[in-house]
Amino acid sequence: MPHATLRKSLRRKNADLHGSAPDKSEVALILVDVINDLEHCRKGKSRSLIEKLYPERDDYFVLKPKHSGFFSSALETLLRYLRVRRLIITGIAGNFCVLFTANDAYMRDYELAIPSDCVISNTAKENTEALQLMKRYLKADTRRSQRIIFGKRERLR
Repeated sequence: MPHATLRKSLRRKNADLHGSAPDKSEVALILVDVINDLEHCRKGKSRSLIEKLYPERDDYFVLKPKHSGFFSSALETLLRYLRVRRLIITGIAGNFCVLFTANDAYMRDYELAIPSDCVISNTAKENTEALQLMKRYLKADTRRSQRIIFGKRERLR
């Protein structure tokens, strides 16, 4: 295959990672621990809700072996590939996995939104404490999901 043709072929192949998902997005939504933690609920009354949380064909899916989504995973590489600068982090285990993922994201200079109504921990107290930590030390926007707006690039409060 001639060199120019090979280059065109690679560009088409790498136009995006799925064929239908965007190859560039300034904002990414990260759902932490919603697959394994909810697997036992798939057959119960909450099945329709649980099914909505499962990744669809054009969603990116990264396995997380430890508390942070960044630790020993391809998340950082994927976010860099997509040119993401802002993260909306939601999920289960707010005081562990969401907190540790948010901390690692902050250390990598991402702007953070962690909607308080989209994070849950074992207890309300633990959840509140985790959200306060993320707001105070990670400069995360922890308002409710309906109040978080991404317009012009601005520093989130």
